[in-house]
Amino acid sequence: MWTAAQLARLGKVYDHELASELGVNAETVRKERQRRGIKPLRVAAAKHRQVDRLVGKLPDVEIAARLGVSAAVVYRRRKAVGAARGEPIESPRVPRRVWTLQEARAVAVEHGGTCISRKTGSVLRWRCAEGHVFEATAHRVIRRRQWCGRCSGQVKD
Repeated sequence: MWTAAQLARLGKVYDHELASELGVNAETVRKERQRRGIKPLRVAAAKHRQVDRLVGKLPDVEIAARLGVSAAVVYRRRKAVGAARGEPIESPRVPRRVWTLQEARAVAVEHGGTCISRKTGSVLRWRCAEGHVFEATAHRVIRRRQWCGRCSGQVKD
């Protein structure tokens, strides 16, 4: 299941980032990393100081991209620095990916089904190859690769 390139990245990127790239759960990545005795990626104190200098001057996402850390690291540092200064802390707002109907329909075809929704929304209607109609978010079907609950045995008739 794990390629040499994927294994080489264990411990060099955050588990949740690698999991997102591979389309698996972060727990799966964590367990494989631990099984191989690889320590998790930790942000060095020097990197924290760099983040601290930029917090409040740039958006979290831009700081993260500039310094090569996750937005969560920047948020935690902003929270720590802001709390020390007595400033109010707002959680970062990362825009969610909006899937097009064309993308949803293409993934449905890969599963042998169809996306029967006529417009995009938070929840779409799908029909599997067996004719079961179900509702699911595009994220659930496209990124998490979860398809028909009845066919997978997750939903009883």
